[in-house]
Amino acid sequence: MRGARESKRAKKEKAPEARERYLETLTGHGDRAARWLGDRAARWLARPRIDTGMFEDVARDEELVAKFGAKIVVPPEVSERARELNDLMDTLGLSGERRALFKQLVIAYHRERTIESYIQIRRKFREVEIQISRIGGIGGIDALFALKEHFEKQGVPLDLVAPALDSNEPSLDALSLRLLECLVARSKLPKDGVAYNVRRRGAISDATVNYLILLMLENLDRNDLMVRVPASLIVLILHQLSAGTPELHQTFLSNERRQAAAFRASVTGVPRSTAARYLADEKFQKSLQAFQHAVATGLIQELRESWERRRASQ
Repeated sequence: MRGARESKRAKKEKAPEARERYLETLTGHGDRAARWLGDRAARWLARPRIDTGMFEDVARDEELVAKFGAKIVVPPEVSERARELNDLMDTLGLSGERRALFKQLVIAYHRERTIESYIQIRRKFREVEIQISRIGGIGGIDALFALKEHFEKQGVPLDLVAPALDSNEPSLDALSLRLLECLVARSKLPKDGVAYNVRRRGAISDATVNYLILLMLENLDRNDLMVRVPASLIVLILHQLSAGTPELHQTFLSNERRQAAAFRASVTGVPRSTAARYLADEKFQKSLQAFQHAVATGLIQELRESWERRRASQ
């Protein structure tokens, strides 16, 4: 664990350098819009990021003192935690009702991490960010070792999982690729019969894949370094969200095909039977009318000539 603590300190020291490199990518060209975006990103990155566990610890201390009072001896660390929290509140510039409300909302989020409570904090206290750990904050590395056998039975060795918690790109990439390979292997299993039932029990489950995705995402949030999310992790998330083409995108493609068909019909003409099928569609009729108007006004011809001039000049 000593090495892990040293790693966290090193990451914290490198965080400002990573932010500077990120801002250089935005401001290096001297463009006014890029400079504005760089300043905006700098302000956004400079927001304090709060560990909600500190609030929970102090709240628990206060509840114990309120319940037992003089019957218990309060250890020094209780006073130290309370002092640290007060110092944090002072640093954030929170006082009075806003101070009490912030503490109340953060404790509520830590105890029951709902999107409603998260939104309340973000909207009411825009100058502050909170860590969102949900899975990683429950058991942490101990939970991983407890699940070691479970992971390995499904083809995911622990020596791929544990390094990914440091949120460095190669480790995230290696784990994501392994999970994708396990999903491919599962898709090739027999679809029925005794062999399927036996081999299916050893295949990776969506529950395991989703759990490991959550761990990777949460540790990305807890990491103070600027990290480039590997493409393999994005592919994995996209697969789990929607294995095929999303329904909304299919709707877009269908509309695009209708508009292309309307264009061809207005410019080149189509067989009568084909046009009849097209014209039965109300959306197609509207697209056809728009393209016919463009043809009648000469817009299509102008666009074609402009495109040909650009092509000839290249």
